[in-house]
Amino acid sequence: MKYPKIKNALLCRILIYIVVIGGFLFPIIPLCLIPFISEDVKILISFALVVALLIYMVKNFVTLMTMDAMLAFINCFRNARTDFDLPDNYSTTKILHKISRFGKSCEVQPIYPQPDMLKYKFKTSWEIYSKGTEKVVTTYQVERLDKELYSKIFNSTKRNSKSLIGTKKPLFLDKEQKKAPLKRITVVFIFAQTIEEKFRSDMYDTLCKQNGDEIDDCYLPCVIDLERKLCSFNSMKFPELGLGHHAINIGIKFICKTIFGGKPSLENNNHFINVELDNSLDDSLWTFWKNTKKEVVGDEKGRRKRFEKMEHKQIIFDKEDEFIYVKWENKGLWLSVILNEGTRIVEVDSIHSWDYPKSNMIAKNTIKEIEKTISIYFAGLGYAAKFTVDD
Repeated sequence: MKYPKIKNALLCRILIYIVVIGGFLFPIIPLCLIPFISEDVKILISFALVVALLIYMVKNFVTLMTMDAMLAFINCFRNARTDFDLPDNYSTTKILHKISRFGKSCEVQPIYPQPDMLKYKFKTSWEIYSKGTEKVVTTYQVERLDKELYSKIFNSTKRNSKSLIGTKKPLFLDKEQKKAPLKRITVVFIFAQTIEEKFRSDMYDTLCKQNGDEIDDCYLPCVIDLERKLCSFNSMKFPELGLGHHAINIGIKFICKTIFGGKPSLENNNHFINVELDNSLDDSLWTFWKNTKKEVVGDEKGRRKRFEKMEHKQIIFDKEDEFIYVKWENKGLWLSVILNEGTRIVEVDSIHSWDYPKSNMIAKNTIKEIEKTISIYFAGLGYAAKFTVDD
């Protein structure tokens, strides 16, 4: 089947679970309507189908989650643009009035250029993944925007934003929230009468730099080009897979609500951002499903063969995929690593369980021995190993 295409990512995400769940549970409906089958047999067959569904979900969990994450990313990409047309009823005066009613006004820091408005608002979080959300909003109105002025505005915003960190302390936090980070979103609106041509050509790339980690901390510049009636900002959201709202997503939603009153129109807007995708957007869902399963199963088989050939305490570093494989007696594990060339520090995932031949918890004394072996290995490569600590 050639349809649906994975470029219709949201539809494909829904269809995956309809096909998986419906394929096992849908037969129960006609089964219940057949009069000559006894109730006991109906219950037995229904129970067997539910068990089969659970077994399928467990065995294909990695494949299904991989597909869901990739389709979520494609959906974010398809909704992102380098710039958006301003609404027909756009008015700078109305937008500034709307921002003036947001949060509370704060004292501006003595740095040039000073923002026309500096607003702060704290919102208590009901999620366990965050202590709360701090939003800082600044506005600037300029005649002509170039790269030098943009850089000064960005630095001014950062300094003003940092001065407001922790203005309001979160209260009544439970045990998990106390461990969670405080999300900070800084949005700067720049209303420019005109933009220098040289800066306009690479403005989107500049707007996407120095945005913070984008998960818990985000600086999000938004340039309103009044001459061409365009609005530009980093509109590429992070896929949210049930782990709380990312800071950049909160910032993007705030910009869209402020400037567009909701979602901006994508009609006749082909200014897509430049992102390399592993799959063609014209691939069908079924081709994508088959290729993903083949890749996931292939990776698993490849890791098994690799561990079978390795010796005790041997470490293989896959620099391209940023993984290390560690063989320990007749067992093995693989860990994600992040190399930092500047600090010469390598961040290694915390060690919990074996990956080969099957998943089992690792004894604490064995974990310490493995960490020591990994540290010695990376010391030989000129790096200091740092293991992530789970809360």
